[in-house]
Amino acid sequence: GAAGLGPAAGLVLACPAVSKMEDRAARVAALNLPILLAWARDDDVIPFASSEPMLAELRARPAGPTIFVPVGVGGHRVDRMAAGSAGRAGLASKLSEWPDLALGPLAPGGLLYGLAAKAAA
Repeated sequence: GAAGLGPAAGLVLACPAVSKMEDRAARVAALNLPILLAWARDDDVIPFASSEPMLAELRARPAGPTIFVPVGVGGHRVDRMAAGSAGRAGLASKLSEWPDLALGPLAPGGLLYGLAAKAAA
């Protein structure tokens, strides 16, 4: 975790560029904390189809749950993905509930708090 905050309680991956990572499968398998994977169907940098093998590897890990939040729009930017996915099942709602974001940009007063609250309404 960040200095003084202790270990991370969860990890958010938004359309990660990991396809050419050396030892990717072993690194993914070693992640033993909850993971939220978000991907926009209109991502033109890393295609949405790339989410399938990543999701399979995450779900095959020996420890740590995985939540997958596909969104329709947002491209390759998590702020746009959050803004474009309203409602309880949307990305903004999931991010506001995610354990390691309690002190991050989506916390009350954080940079993205207003955006997340607006998108979840």
